[in-house]
Parts: sequence; C-alpha cells; structure tokens
Amino acid sequence: MRISGETFLAICAVALIGLNLRPFLAGPGPVLNRIGADTGLGPAGLSLLSLGPLGLIGLGAFLAPRIQRRIGARRAILIALVCVVAGSAARLLPGGAVMIVTAAICGLGVAMIQAVMPALIRERFARRYDLVTSIYSASLLAGGALGAQAVPLIAQGSGWNAGLAAMALPAALALAVTLGARSLQMSRAGTPGPSMLRVMSQRRTWHLIACFGALNASYATIITWIGPQFEARGIASAETGFLIAVMSIWQAAAALFLPPLLSAPHRRRGAILLSVVLQAAGFGLLMLGTAPPLITVSIMGTGLGGTFALMIVGIVDCTTDREDAVRLMAAVQGGGFILNALAPLIAALVIGWTGGFWTVWALHIGLLVASVPLVMTMPRKPPTRGMP
Repeated sequence: MRISGETFLAICAVALIGLNLRPFLAGPGPVLNRIGADTGLGPAGLSLLSLGPLGLIGLGAFLAPRIQRRIGARRAILIALVCVVAGSAARLLPGGAVMIVTAAICGLGVAMIQAVMPALIRERFARRYDLVTSIYSASLLAGGALGAQAVPLIAQGSGWNAGLAAMALPAALALAVTLGARSLQMSRAGTPGPSMLRVMSQRRTWHLIACFGALNASYATIITWIGPQFEARGIASAETGFLIAVMSIWQAAAALFLPPLLSAPHRRRGAILLSVVLQAAGFGLLMLGTAPPLITVSIMGTGLGGTFALMIVGIVDCTTDREDAVRLMAAVQGGGFILNALAPLIAALVIGWTGGFWTVWALHIGLLVASVPLVMTMPRKPPTRGMP
C-alpha cells in the first residue's frame, strides 16, 4: 500500500512529537547528583522533577477532551509543543525552583499531547492504526534515550543546565514539522460524547487506571533513581546516561514491534504479562547488583516498553467511537499518571529511611505481582458500532 507525501509527513510529525515527550524527564537522571549538589535539592526535592510533571500530566489529561472540543486537537498539540520548547529552553536559568517550574511547564504540554494523540491517530490513520501507534509509542520511549544520552554529553563541556536546555532544539523541530503537516488533525465532533463524569463512573475506567498505574509506576521510579544507584556503584554519569539510553532503546523496540505482532486483542494479555515478568526480572537484577548493568537495563527496558505500548492499544480497544476513545484515554492516563507520580516520591522517602535502593526495587516487584490479577481481567473490546 503506497503512502502519499502528505501522509508520510504526518507520520513524521507523529514520530517527532512522540520523540519530545520524554527528554525533559529522562535528561536529569544521569546528572541528578550534580543537580542536587548545585541547587541544594535533597531526595524529596529531586523527586519533584518527576513527580511534578507526571502529576500535571495526569491532571492535564482530564482537561484534554474539553480542550480538544474547544480548540481542536491540532491547535492543542501545537500549543503543547510550544510549552515543551519554552520549558526546556528556560532550564538555562539557574536554581532548583527553576528546575521544578520548568518541569511543570513541560508536563502540562505533554499532558495535552498524550491525551489527544491516540484518538487522533485512530481517526487520521484508520488503516494503519497499529503501525502508527507503534511508531508513536516507540518514538516517545526513544525520547528517553535522547535525553539520557545527550544531556550528560553536553553537560561535560557546558554544564547540566545547557544540556537540559538543549532539549528545546528537537522540540522546536517537531513544532516546525507539525506546522507543515496540515493533515495531522482530527475533525470536530458533531455530537458530544460521553461526559467525563460518566466515564469516571464506569468500572472499566477504574480497572484500567489501576492497571496503567501499577504497570507504569516502574518507569517513574527507574527514570529518577536508577542513575543515582549506578553512580553509587562507581559508574560515571556519562556511562550512566549511555545505560539509560540503551534502556530507552529497548523500550522503543518493544513498543514498536510488540503491538503489530500481537494485534489480536486476545493475545495482548499474555504479552502484557510477559512484559511484567521482564520488569520484575530487571528489578531482581538491580537488587542483586551483580549482573552487568547492560543486561539489567536491556531486560528492564523491554518490559517497560511492552507494558506501556500494549496498555495504550488496550485502552483504545475498549472503546467504540472517537469521543469515547478521547475521554477514556484522558481518564486512564489522568488517573494512571497521578498514581505514577507518587512512585518517585515514595522511593525517595524509602531511600531516606533505608539509605539504599534494595527496598525500593523489592516494593516494585510486589506491585507487579499484585497487578497480575488486574491484567488477567482487563476489559474486553465491546461490540463494534463503527468509527465516525
């Protein structure tokens, strides 16, 4: 099936948008100890660099359907990209408060994009939905590799502020390409979809929130605290950045290949469970501390990427029309990311109490084990009524 130039440009825009949703989160990890030393932020303050944006991503997701109906998905994405560009560039300014505020600005932008993008992809690329969703998910996770690798390298010569601010450049490129991809938009709905209150009152919504929160809390903790653990083991920040980048690449590979290979909904539960096992194995290796770090991050990355991408597809599978998809995605990501935001803070408190990371990783294994019944009973796809 041939792809027109217009469609190709739209797919490129989707990939670049996804690529810029994680650098601001992953970038601080390899230089977190230096940020703490220069700004005076302790473990709880440093956890806000993840907690703040993830919480705002969650809260902002609830507003996304209303924003989409008022200004349209395309305009919302363009405004969101401006937020990411501005928030990243402002990290050139010194101070711990600046770091927290700019993380929040980027988080607000990402919130709008993540809530409307899956439904936009479903409508705009109806015949290539699984493929483009995989490209979007893989690009999103690969963005973590970009931030984790580029920031410490730039920081070696120009300081960590410059490294973090440099993440505004790919975001500006995404903004420019999206402006050119005029076909990347979603039609305004003619009739209102189900209200957010109605969506939040449904059992499937809370079930999916619990799944999303339990399975993806690992990423929030790992992206914040795996860097300090590696540095505590004597690994330099540049090598730590490389390891986090490798983990992100494995995440992207899993997100790109698993959903198309397992396109049948009845296979997705097994694939999610496999991803859960890989996550647990990664945490086990972190607890032991004897496995080569490259093996540990490869296994962990595959598990993290698989769970995220398959959950995104699974959420949309539970809907029958565009408006329902927008609201359910907003509700699940909103509630799920609020739960995810607590993970790095709880980890910081546990690290403060215990003086190490072992208990944090053990708690995550317990959470993954508890998530298995939720995965086994995930809502199934309802009878199809057609997509407007």
